[in-house]
Amino acid sequence: MADDGQSKPRLRVLFLDIDGVVNTVHCAGGCITPQLNATLVHRVTRLLELSQAKLVLSTTWRLHPAQMRTLLHALHLADVPFHCILGTTGSPYSSLEPVSPAYSRAAEVLAAVARYAETFDIVAWVAMDDLDLSVHPAMSPRHFVHVSPDKGFTLDDMRRALSSLGENEPSMDTALPPFWIVLEATSVSVVRATDKSLVATRDHATHAVDEDSDSVWARLHQWVHATTAGQPFLVVTTQPQSIQSSPLPPHAMLLLHDAVARPSTWLDRDPSSMLRPLPRRRLQHFDRFVVLQGFPSAESSPQVHATIVNAVTAECECTMSWPTPSTATMALLRHLDDWLCDTVAGLSWLMVGASVAHWVDACAQAGLPCPAYFYTWHAGDIAGDTTSSLAAALNQGHLVVPTGRAPVEVDWPLVCRQSHFNFADILDVRPSDDVVHAIVDMLPLLRAAPFPIRGGLVLRLAALRDWSARQILAEYIGRGDIPNDHALEVVMSMVDMLTDVSSEVDDLLW
Repeated sequence: MADDGQSKPRLRVLFLDIDGVVNTVHCAGGCITPQLNATLVHRVTRLLELSQAKLVLSTTWRLHPAQMRTLLHALHLADVPFHCILGTTGSPYSSLEPVSPAYSRAAEVLAAVARYAETFDIVAWVAMDDLDLSVHPAMSPRHFVHVSPDKGFTLDDMRRALSSLGENEPSMDTALPPFWIVLEATSVSVVRATDKSLVATRDHATHAVDEDSDSVWARLHQWVHATTAGQPFLVVTTQPQSIQSSPLPPHAMLLLHDAVARPSTWLDRDPSSMLRPLPRRRLQHFDRFVVLQGFPSAESSPQVHATIVNAVTAECECTMSWPTPSTATMALLRHLDDWLCDTVAGLSWLMVGASVAHWVDACAQAGLPCPAYFYTWHAGDIAGDTTSSLAAALNQGHLVVPTGRAPVEVDWPLVCRQSHFNFADILDVRPSDDVVHAIVDMLPLLRAAPFPIRGGLVLRLAALRDWSARQILAEYIGRGDIPNDHALEVVMSMVDMLTDVSSEVDDLLW
């Protein structure tokens, strides 16, 4: 906390909408799915890391406790530190004259900027929204990134947001944060980590976690940020409580989702040796898991069963079964793919099951495309039902990642209208081997093996068949999306060279 006479703490702030930004329009009626998209949530995490900005939620989700819990839970699973979440834009804008939703949202953001500026030196801020906030005359274009609700938060949007916020080197300091927030049974204290001195304290019943107590937790949340002046802090509690075991009010989640547990005498000992994180899960790299049971031939299995498992809740959403034909493998494959298109539209998914490898082999032998472009399977020694085993793995915090991917044929039209091409056809100067290898590493599924031409390596981009384009970058995104700003610029510049449309990468995925 800054002492009297010191300048205000300097902050960068990201104002984030949710609908149309972290989820997308994908159904025929043009509605927005209420599901959060894991890829886009991870992208928000990377933006906060690259810019070192604080997050303020400008979405209408802030007005609905159930939606706020869903959002905060997802941010928690995506490793967004609590001290990065500064708060929300506050009460909805009201006016004597009718105004558009976009004008109201812009007014709410501008009011929040003015409010935070009383405590902090806001050196940069940007609002990301699918509404056109520029309808407000005070909303400068450099403070606003207009997101398409059809695509959500694209790589091009990330580049524009970073341009407004500025990039800061992510902190590699592993030392404890400068403040501890100590939650005890009837009080909350701010303690300076260096000398364990008490900065401030206030009464608060930390056991009050019912829905009606959220306003109390909201005031505590604001007090913590004001007391620590925007600096990082660690929440310490002597009464451990997992955010998954109880329906906590939203602002209680904001305090507890990063908490560590301590014994009641922890202040008398070295805290660095006593860190014990509370139980938590992880945000998977895919939105849904498709558990496939059965084999692609009637001789091995009379029926095929597919179950959709929500990667966040670990709950089964729906199941479908088909009789296995003796010879019409293509018909069964199309039934499965059509069902997946309808069921998981707009979401990324990973095929899971002991029989997936057999499907891949069977499709390869028949020369047919396989829906299991990214797949994993359980080892033979895992007992019990595959769906139950997967749900148990998710609840235990395991990250489920692909153990393989199906070979695919090259189908060029999705990437280039020419029937065949290489970089020499579209660039005056062939890229260096270092650039080629960098892109091969970042876009593993947009390639066939590099091949020599006139003594140099040329990257050959490969697109999946048109009916599976939604998965074209799933593994790349699943590996962490954008590792740093240099990787982002390389990806965007190469896409610009190919298509002159910098968001084409996202178009291919979604």
